[in-house]
Amino acid sequence: MTQFPDATGTPAASWLALPLRALAANRWLLGAVALHGLAALLLAEGLGLQVDGYLRDTAGSLLVRLLPFFGITVLLIRAVSFQLVLRHRLPGKRLLPWLAEDLGALLRDGERLLSGALAFAAILAFCGTFAFVKAVIPAVVPFTLDPLLATIDAWLHGGTDPWRLAHAVFGAPRAIFTINLAYHAWAVLVFFTVVAAAFLDTRGPRRSTYLLAFVLVWGLGGNLAAMLLSSAGPVYYQGLGLGDRFAPLMERLQAADRVMPVWALGVQDLLWAGYVPGAPGRGISAMPSMHVASSVLMALYAMQWSRILGLIAWIFAATIMVGSVLLAWHYAVDGYLGAGVALACWRGAGWLAARDMRLNKAGT
Repeated sequence: MTQFPDATGTPAASWLALPLRALAANRWLLGAVALHGLAALLLAEGLGLQVDGYLRDTAGSLLVRLLPFFGITVLLIRAVSFQLVLRHRLPGKRLLPWLAEDLGALLRDGERLLSGALAFAAILAFCGTFAFVKAVIPAVVPFTLDPLLATIDAWLHGGTDPWRLAHAVFGAPRAIFTINLAYHAWAVLVFFTVVAAAFLDTRGPRRSTYLLAFVLVWGLGGNLAAMLLSSAGPVYYQGLGLGDRFAPLMERLQAADRVMPVWALGVQDLLWAGYVPGAPGRGISAMPSMHVASSVLMALYAMQWSRILGLIAWIFAATIMVGSVLLAWHYAVDGYLGAGVALACWRGAGWLAARDMRLNKAGT
């Protein structure tokens, strides 16, 4: 029977055993995705809606738009690593032959490829059901908490709306543009981290912790908590008929947009155009901030790789926190809760991964 090397180069299971090993490596992830999918189907049944379109559109969009980018980026990272580090350790090696060997080693690692493909497919399915639940939140629980959240926000920050503090420091058009750029790059980084964890991470507990925590953060935070704490955010405060409390914030962003582009404004208009009070919206949900939650989760994961990478990721997470308020997407408390959700889910997923590792050691 043909044998395939695992990530460490030692013989792994046969072809017949590979699917079982892949299922075992991803069992908590698959279970969480299945539970979320069941909840989404039950919700769709109750509302008389279909989930199929969200699954097809979301998975197709991610595959077509971002997967090629991921492959190219990985090749560039490996090429840079070779030029800066490995070339000195491997005298006589040339870049292109080494890249071909490196890629060949990955393609020959049947266990890692199958496990990665299974995890990636599960994440794609989850993204589709997540998008459905997020879209119907206003139909299930109308936006009602914005005035309360705005009041709590000001109370926590000395009687001042946090956006005023953010704009006092980062209110220049160039600063707003730079932070908005990071806010847009966030989606690519989230997807890149998921694919890297699924296919490239060879440390099982770290990999399974991140992938499970990813589903928990988005499912519990982005769907369940978002439904229980349904709110639209400062950008839509006036549009919901709640007053002009955040009109000065929007005026500042529009003024900055006349100097340097503020892309958030276009996205905000697009989301609002697809929203009709009392009917399913198009992804409007503020509390908790999933930009902040997922960025904190990426920082926790990056710390497991290296302190330098972790520091960079924490700086990025802090930038997203500031941007969420600066760009009118969120109240500051949205970000605080999002960070808390990420920490809790990371701890929970880590506990399960550590438990599995202890059981595996006890069984050997």
